[in-house]
Amino acid sequence: MHGMSLSQVSMSALYEQFPETKQFRRYYVDLPGMGQSQNVTGLTSSDQVADLLAAFITATAGNAAVILVGHSYGGYLCDELATRLQHVGGVFTTCPVVIADSADRHVATHRNQVVQPVPDDGSAAMQGYRFINVVISPQTWQAYQTQSLPGQRQYNRQFWDQIKQSGKYSLEDEAQLFANLAKLNIPIYTILGRQDNIVGYQDHLQRLGHTPNQHVVIDDHAGHALGIDDPGLVARNWQSFLGECRHA
Repeated sequence: MHGMSLSQVSMSALYEQFPETKQFRRYYVDLPGMGQSQNVTGLTSSDQVADLLAAFITATAGNAAVILVGHSYGGYLCDELATRLQHVGGVFTTCPVVIADSADRHVATHRNQVVQPVPDDGSAAMQGYRFINVVISPQTWQAYQTQSLPGQRQYNRQFWDQIKQSGKYSLEDEAQLFANLAKLNIPIYTILGRQDNIVGYQDHLQRLGHTPNQHVVIDDHAGHALGIDDPGLVARNWQSFLGECRHA
C-alpha cells in the first residue's frame, strides 16, 4: 500500500526489484482517490478506507496468510489492518504515518546530500524531488520521475483535503493502535529515515519502542522517500523480514 499522493507504481517499481518478492502472489493496490481508484463515492474517513481494504483482502486471500507492506499512509493502514485481520504473517513498512494530524508530528530536518549533481530545470517536479529526497543523483532523479510522478498526476487532492478537514483522517483507534500491535506474535519491521521531513522518526520510537515484536531501523542517509534514497537498505531488511516470517 503506497503513500499519500502516490500510486501502486511507487510500490511495485521498488519491490519487484527484489528477487525474494517473486515467491508471493502480489497485490499492489491504488488507494482511494489515487492511481486508478477514482471512485470514492461514500468514503469519508480513513476507517472506511481500512474497512474497504479489509474486505478486499479477506475476499482475495481467504484463509491464506498475508504479509502487509506499506509506505507512509499505506503503512498506517497496514498497522491498522494487522490488528483487524486474521492470518497476518507479518507487517513491513517504510516511513509509516503514526500520527495522522501533521500538526502534532515531530518531523526531522531535511538536507540534500549531493552524490552527483542533477541540473535544476526549474520545474515543479524538480522542486518536489529536492523537497522529498535526501540523496541527489541522476539515479534518484530518474527513480522519482518513474515512481512518484505518475501518482502525483492522478491524486484527487480535493477528496483527501475534505477528509483531513473533517477530522476523519486519523483512525479512531490511533492512540491505542500500537498497544494492539504489541499483542500480535508476528514480525513487524519499520524502516525510517533520520531526515524525514514528513513523518519524522521520533514519534515512532516513542510508540514502537516498547513493542516486543518490532524491528526498527533508522537510515541516517534517507528521508521520506526512503525507497528511492536507499533501496539497498530496504532490500536487506526485506530479506531479513521474510526470513522471520517463514520461521514465525
